[in-house]
Amino acid sequence: MIKPEDFKEDLSLPRYKRLKQFMLEQIRCGALKPGDRIATEVELCKKYRWSRLTISRALNELELEGVLTRIQGSGTYVTNPAEQGTKSINIMVCDAPLSPESEYSGPIFHGIRDVAAENRLDVIYHKQTRIPEPEAVIETGVNGVLLHAPDMDDLPAILKLQEAGKPVVAMAMHSRIKTIASVSTENYEGMKHAVRHLAGIGHRRIALVTHGLTSSDVQERILGFQNEALESGIELNPAWMLLSNQPITNKVFESWFDGLDPRPTAFVVCMSLAFPLLHLAWSRQLKVPKDLSIIVTDESHLFSNCSPTLSVIRQPLYEMGRRGLMKLLEMIRGKDHGEAESLAMELILRDSVAPPIKSDVATIAENHHEVPHQQTRMEPSNKLKEFQDKRQLFRRSLLKSENGLGSLKNKVENLK
Repeated sequence: MIKPEDFKEDLSLPRYKRLKQFMLEQIRCGALKPGDRIATEVELCKKYRWSRLTISRALNELELEGVLTRIQGSGTYVTNPAEQGTKSINIMVCDAPLSPESEYSGPIFHGIRDVAAENRLDVIYHKQTRIPEPEAVIETGVNGVLLHAPDMDDLPAILKLQEAGKPVVAMAMHSRIKTIASVSTENYEGMKHAVRHLAGIGHRRIALVTHGLTSSDVQERILGFQNEALESGIELNPAWMLLSNQPITNKVFESWFDGLDPRPTAFVVCMSLAFPLLHLAWSRQLKVPKDLSIIVTDESHLFSNCSPTLSVIRQPLYEMGRRGLMKLLEMIRGKDHGEAESLAMELILRDSVAPPIKSDVATIAENHHEVPHQQTRMEPSNKLKEFQDKRQLFRRSLLKSENGLGSLKNKVENLK
């Protein structure tokens, strides 16, 4: 078998790309034949003394490109061209370069790979441009195009691609243009559910922090946040919304947080700012969830293992990847007419959410000229104190009356 040192790879490339080139060369020279089972990631790490991350990324990309096929419980094999289907799917990756370990992209592409393996598809992994020109798609000979998280600014390019006669499915994109086939998640309803829950347990000052304003997912979240705030009767203060198209730096986030007066009692934040918010709370001697509650708009395996555990609005990412490719296949076969689909999201409540403390409830109620619900019914101790105070006032007034009556009697006696 060819060894890494025998292969004249380009040392200027990252290791995972060099490993891809090396394995492709093994297939070309016959050292690896179609149907051959390749070594496991652990075995390859020991053999070549490269990191597991390098090995995993190289194999994942080769699988996406259709060179390798993974069968759960069996292993990874060199794909047999004779067993491949005649359909070729061109996958467009909007957040290139793709990181298979990404908390967001990883599950989506796992779903895509599983469907591709089940249907023996020839998948072309494309990341040169966000949306390809129709001519480039026609030249590759593919039967359809699957787009991953295009922005709203990409709508003209998507429509142009559709006009070329190729089926197109956009994942993680919510568009009200009915002619665009899409598979997305219900970010609007997911956000409404989160705000409704916070309002229901007493929060009246709720902040929203997010970036990526050209993403339809983010736009749907903002719309859901605003509408639910109005429906729940809570204040919609622009100062409590930090929105940006570009990623929000920790410095900007910290400056905005320190300038909040009054400070919100609950925060709905994007994934990248979940831990910075926890750090800010800790450095300002604020306790979560006693002083502020937190809900994150996406899930991470870290959020259920930190302290406190973070509540999230979970998207069914793996299911979206599977459904995106399945929908494209059905369109190619004439079984789907390209209607938009959306998958339900789930609010996962953990330790980071609790009702606001009583002092905050009282302050908010005073600002809105209303009595807080928690204080409309007095505790027995408060009722007893009120009764004792009234009795004391009554005794004082009675004593004054008796003194006044005595002095009046004395004056009458003197007149006699």
